[in-house]
Amino acid sequence: MKKATLSALLCAFASNLFAISFFSGETGIAATSVNKKVHSFDPSLEFKGFFAGHFAITNSLSVRTELALKTSDLYEEGITNEADSVFKIKEFSAHYIKSFAGATHTFTAFRGDYEPIGSQQFIKRQLGVEGYASAITENFLGANGANAYTPHGIGGSYALSLKTLPVSTGISVSKNKDVDGEPELNADWRLALAFRNLKADFLLGAGAPIYTEKDGEDVFLLIDTLYIHSGLDMLIGNRYSPLSLYTLGGFSYMPIKKQSDKDDNLPDSIKPENIFLIVEPRLSIDKVKIYLSVYNIPSDNLADLLFIEENLGACLRIFSDAFYTANREFTFGLSGNIGLEGKFFDDLKSFKTEEFKDALKVKAGPFAEIEANKGLLKLALEVNATKIIDEEEEAFKLHVGYKKEL
Repeated sequence: MKKATLSALLCAFASNLFAISFFSGETGIAATSVNKKVHSFDPSLEFKGFFAGHFAITNSLSVRTELALKTSDLYEEGITNEADSVFKIKEFSAHYIKSFAGATHTFTAFRGDYEPIGSQQFIKRQLGVEGYASAITENFLGANGANAYTPHGIGGSYALSLKTLPVSTGISVSKNKDVDGEPELNADWRLALAFRNLKADFLLGAGAPIYTEKDGEDVFLLIDTLYIHSGLDMLIGNRYSPLSLYTLGGFSYMPIKKQSDKDDNLPDSIKPENIFLIVEPRLSIDKVKIYLSVYNIPSDNLADLLFIEENLGACLRIFSDAFYTANREFTFGLSGNIGLEGKFFDDLKSFKTEEFKDALKVKAGPFAEIEANKGLLKLALEVNATKIIDEEEEAFKLHVGYKKEL
């Protein structure tokens, strides 16, 4: 009788767990082909891919992970041969969600990158909004694009989302390593808003290197410097507005020390080369959309971008997403980019014609997005006019990518 009762309870629990549990996610892969020679065919072929998964164990408990892969030139190495590649587990996190006292409370333990500013992961997860990021931030090394600031390390967070207002706030604490490789303790505060004509995700935090030695003597705990970081991802208007404005900005390194301990090697303010900034006015006229992106992007972030290779510049995209063929929606448009390699917005104050001419890059090309097998196929041809005129290599690039919800 006891065995029968225990078996019945186990079956009931297993059935209930199976009914509650579910898996969802997103995957994507992209190939970039570049002709490495000017007057002959010698392409390179690099792949980027990602997998992001969410497994809900119960209504309250879930686990998330995100993996990324980047390869070297497969054309040169041979697709069927071994090739250098970089594999990274970008995020692994466990979440416990509970609703009470007129709000939804989320407790999280994480390791790796966690809800960067610009990824829109926080505002999507907490407030359920659709993505509104700029297309120039897109990459295929994650479910979301490049970002202005990335909380990273091992730690935990707490978020509170109101049920009566589309507002969410939270705090997180994590441990990682600073620029000198020393252990660093980080604390961040987050605020997200999701009103009809205003969506914003704001982060403000500080990192403190933790030392256990001072002037040759052991100490229990010493914090003598704070590294301030912040970021803002905001859309004024909405995707249906005739006029809207998207802004993404942030910085990750502003040291603060007491006056007596100031180090001449540390900057007193944020340098332009450490500021990530995109300002993008968006205009919709009937079925035609015109997006103008003006940007200042640190060199470390350029590797994450698919189309932008210059630190300072402007990108104009004119397109329509209202085309239909064979019961499939598709987008078609033209993109043009003027950029300055190795220049930042403060360099405009000391404008020198010859110096800027050497840094100037002009690119243009068509792009398309097509529904395919419940996913989205993305195509873009990039023609670098500056390299064609100077007869340089890599004047033509072809990007092919595919993303699909699982």
